[in-house]
Parts: sequence; C-alpha cells; structure tokens
Amino acid sequence: TAGDVLIQDQLRKVGIEFKLNVVTTAEWAANNAAGNYDLTYTYMTRADPIILQTIIDPRSANSSTLATNLYAPQTLPKALELFDSGLTATRSEQRAKAYGDLQDLLIDEGSAFPVYERVWQAATAKNVRNFHWTAEGFALFNDIEIAAP
Repeated sequence: TAGDVLIQDQLRKVGIEFKLNVVTTAEWAANNAAGNYDLTYTYMTRADPIILQTIIDPRSANSSTLATNLYAPQTLPKALELFDSGLTATRSEQRAKAYGDLQDLLIDEGSAFPVYERVWQAATAKNVRNFHWTAEGFALFNDIEIAAP
C-alpha cells in the first residue's frame, strides 16, 4: 500500500534498508505462525479497541505466535494487565484510560504503531436520505431513500 512504501522511503532516508515482501494471505499466516518475519503488518476493522484482543493479546489472538513475539519479555505482563483492565472496566473513563495506556505502551515500546487510519468518503445527490456509516466505517445502504423531487 501507499503506507508501506511511505515507511520504506522514510527508513531509507535514515539509512535503513526495509524490504517489502508481498505474500499471499496463506503465506502471511504461515510466516506469522512460524515467527518468520522481522516486521509484520495487519489491520483492524472495528472502532472499538477491544478488536486489539484478536490481534495482539496472546491469550485470544488469531495468531498467538505473532501476539507473543510482538512484545519484549518485560512488556508482555504490563500489556496483559492493561487488556484485563480494559475488559473489566465498569465505567467509560476507566476503559478509556486502560486502552489509552495500552496504546501508549505499544508505541513507546515499539511493539506496534499505526500506519494509517482508513477513511471513506461518499457523495450523494440532494434527494438521497438516510445514508449513514457504521462506527467501523462501513456504508449502510439498507436505509437509503430517494426523496420525491
């Protein structure tokens, strides 16, 4: 993607050779399961931070190898503690703090970093009504109406 190439270009400017290895989904999954990577790329499709559980919490991730290898040994216990705090929070402020602290930990420790935020755009005619997006950025077409002229 453009984000991958941008990162490659930025690293090249500071003297780091960053090779992009384009693989199939099956190869990506096999490489991740085997720990055969220096840096790997994934994405999430939910606006809620709980989606991180399926990617970077070794206890529930789709690839426990990837999720475990993500952390330095001293970082993993703190990350698990923050995941648990987010899951068990009973107030939105507690939950926001837990996931905010987790985000800071991931970036500060170099475990994970954001590349881009997916943004969708749509244009409709003046007579189109009830076009909406989900929190995840998917278009909802089932409620669209065309107003009478």
